[in-house]
Amino acid sequence: KAVKREPSTGGRTPKVAKRTAVPQSTPRAQRKRALPSHLRDLGPAYKPQLSEELKACTRVLAQLMRHEASMPFLRPVDPVALNIPDYFDVIKQPMDLGTIEAHVGKGTYGNQHEFANDVRLVFSNAVLYNKPGSDVHRMAQSMQKAFETSFKRAMADVEARR
Repeated sequence: KAVKREPSTGGRTPKVAKRTAVPQSTPRAQRKRALPSHLRDLGPAYKPQLSEELKACTRVLAQLMRHEASMPFLRPVDPVALNIPDYFDVIKQPMDLGTIEAHVGKGTYGNQHEFANDVRLVFSNAVLYNKPGSDVHRMAQSMQKAFETSFKRAMADVEARR
């Protein structure tokens, strides 16, 4: 029996274009994607100029985020995952250190006092919602003390350099 050849390929196996992208062994999230040409010319992302006080605040925030008790305060509270449906009834202005970090990066804070108020809000929310003696309550108090000490020292350093 004769084998019919496909007329479009002349009976040969069609060549598949080689991919020159990142090997498939690299996780998808880590693969770099080529920017469309109309986006390539935009240059680096906008970075706001920070005052010396706000630069000091970023260092204080970095210290806080590395603190041994910082884990519950790094991301926004997820009431569904934590099974605390009344969270938003009790806490009217949620705040976390990750959100503060994003605000500093975007230049949202006008001065160090706005930054400090948001950091204090993180810990006051935790103290308000969690019962005294609970782990998160104690961690919030510990972080609050660490923040106040570090913030006071950082602002004194900025003033001394002037």
